[in-house]
Amino acid sequence: RLLDLKYEIAPQRSLDADPGNGYAFFSSTMNLQLKLLHEEDLTRLLNDLRQRAKALIQIKKCGVTRLPRGSNENGIPAQLQAECQINWITLHEVESKPVNGSTR
Repeated sequence: RLLDLKYEIAPQRSLDADPGNGYAFFSSTMNLQLKLLHEEDLTRLLNDLRQRAKALIQIKKCGVTRLPRGSNENGIPAQLQAECQINWITLHEVESKPVNGSTR
């Protein structure tokens, strides 16, 4: 029941300054825009993301505004516009860097 969903995902960036244990955390920011029939549609989408994603989903901010009456395009009965910023945090194995001629 989602209407007019648009998203953009930024490239991953490392969250660890010195991943010395062979693993590092990375984050990608997703900007999400969608039209809603009801506020609960947004909470269901966010819950689905948390349950299905192979990442930690961190909602940084989310705003919902009411659409003006008569702004329905193509007869879509959307009532609300949502804009969210969500971080996808993942853990990756990384190669260890040599320390004094040896590996960690």
